[in-house]
Amino acid sequence: MSGKYAVPDLGGHATRASKHGFNLSKALQVGAWNVQSLSKDDLMPLLSRELGLLGVGIAAFSEVGRPGHGEISSNGYTYYWSGCDYGAHLRGVTMVFSAHFVSCVDRITPADERIVLVRLKHSLGFISLIAMYSPTEMSDLEKELFYAKLDSVVEQCPSQDTLVV
Repeated sequence: MSGKYAVPDLGGHATRASKHGFNLSKALQVGAWNVQSLSKDDLMPLLSRELGLLGVGIAAFSEVGRPGHGEISSNGYTYYWSGCDYGAHLRGVTMVFSAHFVSCVDRITPADERIVLVRLKHSLGFISLIAMYSPTEMSDLEKELFYAKLDSVVEQCPSQDTLVV
């Protein structure tokens, strides 16, 4: 990726967390949706506006259809995605954070077109968030491979982190 996209380090070493992270004692609106396409950048402002109206701070989207991996910001939200490496507009997962939480992002690890891991700093430590899009109408072998990959991503999370899948 090039141009207006800032590509996170594939090794998961993007360090941006604020000193203290976000405060866990305050309410946080989260959401998860299957959006079926975010392949075009012109859809981001509309989606960001809707997330803002709903008061969503953190969201996970599946089936976004964005190839490769990267990040883009729009209307107060930053989208980190992981999609197909071979350029296809298939599958894909995205984690979305309001501007309030972007400074708390410690690491982004795009695993493949079905799994992305984002580690956030909060007032008492870290949260490891995993957005995933599991196969449903695939062969048993493909499902087994997916869950093996998910296990390996979970194992990357430090044991002291709060884990949310």
